[in-house]
Amino acid sequence: MSNPKFSILIPVYNQLGKMDECVGSIRKQTFDDYEVIFVDDGSDDGSAEMLKAFAAKDERYRIVTHEINRSLLCARFTGMKNAEGERVIFLDSDDYLEPGLLSGVSEFAKEHDTDVIRYGYIIEPKKIEVLPPQDIEPFTAFAKCTFPTAIMSGCFKRSVIKKAVELIDPPYVNSSEDTLMSAVLLSLCETYSNMDKAYYHYMMVGGMSRETNTLNFDKLNRTLESIRSCSECVTAYIDRYQPDKKELIYTAITNIYKFEMAHYILNTSDEKQAIDYLNTIKDERFPGAYEYACRVVLTEFFKRKLTDYEGNTRQFYGF
Repeated sequence: MSNPKFSILIPVYNQLGKMDECVGSIRKQTFDDYEVIFVDDGSDDGSAEMLKAFAAKDERYRIVTHEINRSLLCARFTGMKNAEGERVIFLDSDDYLEPGLLSGVSEFAKEHDTDVIRYGYIIEPKKIEVLPPQDIEPFTAFAKCTFPTAIMSGCFKRSVIKKAVELIDPPYVNSSEDTLMSAVLLSLCETYSNMDKAYYHYMMVGGMSRETNTLNFDKLNRTLESIRSCSECVTAYIDRYQPDKKELIYTAITNIYKFEMAHYILNTSDEKQAIDYLNTIKDERFPGAYEYACRVVLTEFFKRKLTDYEGNTRQFYGF
């Protein structure tokens, strides 16, 4: 299928039997000029056969395969390299779309032919709707965490996607990939527009969208390694191609460390472990994150310790 209106990119890693809602939401689209690119990122659970079954039912579906696992970030870039649509949408394999997404964006683009069209998302299963802010441009919104999940809630022109592929050689990472992708893609968008509609269903399970009962120092160290790899890649890109955005990307990376400090510290009840997490996450290049953790996160940690005695655990909403 050559030059469809949309390319929908779906990275897949060991999702056998878990993609019916995701793929079903594509089949329910009321606009049919699209292609779907599944990137099988070295799955070893039978997902490859599942994807072949999906593709056998629809000629618009294509499969690109990594022989070994290369990470979500690399899988997205592989999809971007292969995209032929006029506009590109990112969809994670455990999320799903509203039936009117493609038709809505297509109509909107007739009057707003911008590099990126942003729409809102719905956090599941709590049904919390988040719309893009109307009064702040996308890169600043992303960097300041005003609207952090820019990749899943944006439809990008293919010219932006192909430029990003030319400029970035993605590292293997297991977290923070959205920060790198948001920084690169949004910095390349010269024009943008916002839709007052939420089309993307984001499945958030566990504390801060991840399982909390398996947190440990090994997992933390792997996460930090990914953060550093993403940070090095994106700061090198900004230094070379977008030097006017240095301060904003510094803010974005600081916010990653803030998030991880809150995620790990507030999901343990052990005081020593909380302090050990804090000192492990500390990065001298981003002192603002450490100061924030000492001032805000530890305060919340000890408040919880006190209120736990009354059976009244408090909810923490981040920074």
